[in-house]
Amino acid sequence: MQNGTDLYGLDIGGASFVKACGGNTHPDGESCVTLALIGDDA
Repeated sequence: MQNGTDLYGLDIGGASFVKACGGNTHPDGESCVTLALIGDDA
């Protein structure tokens, strides 16, 4: 059984990554994060 809290144990071979940016409340301006869809039921 896979430990659901061990992110290093996840297979990301089929993951799709997307960059998401927005907001401007920080003094440096817009912030961005990279999101990944790691499975249909994740």
